[in-house]
Amino acid sequence: MPNPAFHDIVSEIRRFAETAKDLTSLQEFCVGIIAGRLSYYNWVGFYMLDSGDENVLVLGPFRGASTEHVRIPVTEGVCGAAVAQGETVIVEDVSADPRYLACSLETRSEIVVPIRANGKIVGEIDIDSHTLNAFGSEDRSFLEECAGVVGEFLGKGGLLAEKLRAILAQSLSRSAKAAHIADAIRENGPYRWVGLYEVDVERGLVSNIAWSGPGAPAHPTFAITKGLTSRAIAESKTVNVGDVARDPGYLTALDTTRSEIIVPILDGEGARVIGTIDVESEGVNAFDSASQATLEGCARLLKGFWTNSDQT
Repeated sequence: MPNPAFHDIVSEIRRFAETAKDLTSLQEFCVGIIAGRLSYYNWVGFYMLDSGDENVLVLGPFRGASTEHVRIPVTEGVCGAAVAQGETVIVEDVSADPRYLACSLETRSEIVVPIRANGKIVGEIDIDSHTLNAFGSEDRSFLEECAGVVGEFLGKGGLLAEKLRAILAQSLSRSAKAAHIADAIRENGPYRWVGLYEVDVERGLVSNIAWSGPGAPAHPTFAITKGLTSRAIAESKTVNVGDVARDPGYLTALDTTRSEIIVPILDGEGARVIGTIDVESEGVNAFDSASQATLEGCARLLKGFWTNSDQT
């Protein structure tokens, strides 16, 4: 007979997701309610793919005993197997499965459920039990529903894309469009500040076009050799820094910034960087792989805004 708690938990997670301010708060709610309501779920946690290295899973919010496995290569463990296979993995007896990475001597069985956002695996829910053969088809269905809610939350980038397309289609000046774009991106996530920048390689300058947040950037114009932006320009790829205090390349925009992501806009041939989207947060490690994927999607969608920069 189905566990009556499953339906109630999924319903409450769905309601919370409607107003959750960010991924971490949703994950904290999930692990709290799942671990609190289901006594045989002895360890409940999230692992998310590292935005800087998608071959590694990084431990997120969890409930249960501490674990030394805070970073797991996707080539290792039951957690890695779920990503590699792209499907839920149930282990009835961890002592009989050579893939199992021991976290607790009390663990007897495990289930790992992938999380997908816009069709792409971005992380997983990992559950351990002190009971042998604890997880059956009903647990699988329940947890896949939970993972689906989290994936839908992360997939809200699709709604952002529609907003950006609508802005681009409006009869507005370029500066007005830029301001609306910055606002739309900032409102989509737990982002405190968003800036759009022009990159002029010939003059060696990066210049702010528009910003959205509590204040103007400290450096509205700066040399292309300065800041994290210089790295994004030189490497033509996203720079995602989880703690700017630990990165000597950080160029202060706002004093309370703790993490920053710079997403480059490439020209039509993809040969050089012509602009950037700069997003900042007051929290450390604010931009996970799903956030990065969403912002990189924005960059691709908005390329025409920069390539048609002669519009007024």
